[in-house]
Amino acid sequence: MTIRSLLLAASVAALLAGCAKEDDSPQEGAGGTTTVPAGATGTMNVSLKYAIETRADQEYDDGEESESRAQDLTIYFFDDNKNYLGSSYVSDLSQEDDSKDYNVTSTITVDVPTNIVQTLYESSDKEATMYVVAVLNKGTFTPQIKAGENYNVFNAACQIALADAAKTDNFMMTSSNYLKDISGTQQTEMALTPITNKNVGLKSDDQTTSSDPVTIAVERVVAKVTVQDTETRPTDGATWTILGWGLNVTNKTFYPVKNFGGDQFLDLLASKYKNWQPNTSNKPWNNPTDMRSHWAVDPNYAAGQATITDMPNDFNEFSFSDPSSAEVKGALYCFENTTVETMQQRNATTSAVIVAQFYPKDFKEADKAGSWIKWNDAAYSKENDYATFVEKVVEDVDGDNQVITKYYKLDTNGTTTGNDGKKYSPLSEEDFICTYTTEGKEKITFGKKNTTIGYKDAELQVALKDSEIKLYTITDDQASEDTSAPAKINEAIKKALTDNPPTVYYNGYCYYVVPIRHFAKSEVADYTGGEYQPNHLGRYGIVRNNYYQITINDITQPGEPITDPTVEPSTDKDDETNYWINVSIKVLSWKIRTQDVIL
Repeated sequence: MTIRSLLLAASVAALLAGCAKEDDSPQEGAGGTTTVPAGATGTMNVSLKYAIETRADQEYDDGEESESRAQDLTIYFFDDNKNYLGSSYVSDLSQEDDSKDYNVTSTITVDVPTNIVQTLYESSDKEATMYVVAVLNKGTFTPQIKAGENYNVFNAACQIALADAAKTDNFMMTSSNYLKDISGTQQTEMALTPITNKNVGLKSDDQTTSSDPVTIAVERVVAKVTVQDTETRPTDGATWTILGWGLNVTNKTFYPVKNFGGDQFLDLLASKYKNWQPNTSNKPWNNPTDMRSHWAVDPNYAAGQATITDMPNDFNEFSFSDPSSAEVKGALYCFENTTVETMQQRNATTSAVIVAQFYPKDFKEADKAGSWIKWNDAAYSKENDYATFVEKVVEDVDGDNQVITKYYKLDTNGTTTGNDGKKYSPLSEEDFICTYTTEGKEKITFGKKNTTIGYKDAELQVALKDSEIKLYTITDDQASEDTSAPAKINEAIKKALTDNPPTVYYNGYCYYVVPIRHFAKSEVADYTGGEYQPNHLGRYGIVRNNYYQITINDITQPGEPITDPTVEPSTDKDDETNYWINVSIKVLSWKIRTQDVIL
């Protein structure tokens, strides 16, 4: 069932409550404690709701039905020192419901083990407190914790398959973490929901007591990303088509419940991140009214503290051939990935890798097919076998020293006559050919359809059409054959193209890397260059239960050629790009964040 449909269980809970009799209440024992009948268990009415957002400038997306269903519920109990006591599992929450109200408060009855009931009722402290954590659709998640161990052991970094945490009709959800309304500098995290004996009713052979419900906000442990094509394009711009996309630098590990990282983040609010203080007016990240927050610390949050040179092993690297790559309108999911402000760089930030077929705006219709070449900021099409490109290369290599045109070939129609009476003409671009060799090279394919989008180590060459051609130098009408000339010319061209390599876009395919923004410009300081500062924290990142929508408004220039099966992220800062990224943010139940991109 969806979380909203849990409301149906409220009537059952009410019926149970109505069975209680005044004289069935537990009896006070010595010292003001309550005597629990031997073997008595308890019941707790848990009111589950989505963590929501009500900022005036934001909207909601309730998500797909398959993203919101609840199949099972596990409640984990902790004592007042946050040490583990045990758990209670409720299975089969899968009844159908036609309701479309996703954000209603819904209630279900949970059995409470005897030891927990005894701890609550038989304490000398009538207001003894325990804590609970909710996990929906736990799948393969099995916390490695024993009775008596601290909550930190329960919430240690774990690694389960993304397909398990973001499974159709079975998205893993856990208690929402946020800071309670506070005064001063005290920080109270609400990931563990407090309960007392007022929240746990007794259930034994001879008596049943009612209890006050416990409200727990839950959120998905994964984030959602989509890439959308614009509906309108400039009529005089480049020609481009989005083939598909994927995600790069995604986290392999996550905390089961959202973590604020202590000395990595939370303890620094009063000193380093003063504008993030939850008791200030500027608090874009924490909203206790709606039982949610908008930042977190992941297991590799500060794995470098400043910058990193290599992508950590905790991240997944995008592969073009990965069948999980999405079509244009498809959605992908990932675990949250956040960093300290100084680590906001390409090899630590989750990015969308967008594969497109691109042809420059000056190309005629006949040019918009097959591969094309970019060299010295000019584009050359396959039309006429790249004749214009060959001409420019020959001109460049020839230069003022006439490296090429100082050589002559025999030509019955030539205009130069040697003292041997033979006709000669200087070499020209017509004597050269451009070849792009893919035979025997590793093919690079994309996504489910295995579309060929490039080749690894494919070779582009400009060389003499006839490597055996006889070439001559002519001095005072004296023609002398230079047998080494063909090799010297080819070597000169090869060196020129090595020093200044052209870019081949196989069939027009290229890719763009779009680091995913988290907070909007209105929520975090703008970047004006140099090193990132504390007020730049949160510009980039992925936080659970957020929905990041990337809309491609226009592509004005080609991206990177596809010459490797994977995308090796650079160490560039996330804001150091060669294209403008326009970002607008919307906040939905899936905490949607809309990002408009001009590539």
